[in-house]
Amino acid sequence: MSTLIAPDASPSAAPPSHAPWHTSVVIDMDPTYISTAAHDRAVRRWLYATMLAVLAVLVVGGITRLTESGLSITVWKPITGVLPPMSEAGWLHAFEQYQQIPEAQTVHAGITLAKFKNLFFWEWAHRLIARLVGPASRSRSSISCSNDASAPPSGSASPTFRSSSPCRG
Repeated sequence: MSTLIAPDASPSAAPPSHAPWHTSVVIDMDPTYISTAAHDRAVRRWLYATMLAVLAVLVVGGITRLTESGLSITVWKPITGVLPPMSEAGWLHAFEQYQQIPEAQTVHAGITLAKFKNLFFWEWAHRLIARLVGPASRSRSSISCSNDASAPPSGSASPTFRSSSPCRG
């Protein structure tokens, strides 16, 4: 036995301002949206850039692993630690901190400051690239959505679930 639910046929009900299937959840299925070649190129460039950035993290991470550089930065300051030591005194301080950890006493016993700088570079490069890839892969500001006037500006808060399409908010 099936029950049919008919729409409210009362004349006082206002018609919806949008098609019933056009909600923020299924916005990608908008039959009026027309993809343009410029939009497709922008999305393609964004995807390629994200792919290359992830590949760079993997390659530099592999080098970091192979050179056993993974623990060369003993104190990581996410905001102020973006730049490596800029003075000889800074390098000596970082080197002294490194010599206190077990890896420096076992794996890299007798390491010199020059060798430490090389280890530090690979660990620093890996962390720097990795911290840039996340936001870059989620960035929508590099994609032109000029033909989509309904998309909210990049970074705007929306209380409803939004589509994962790069140009659809």
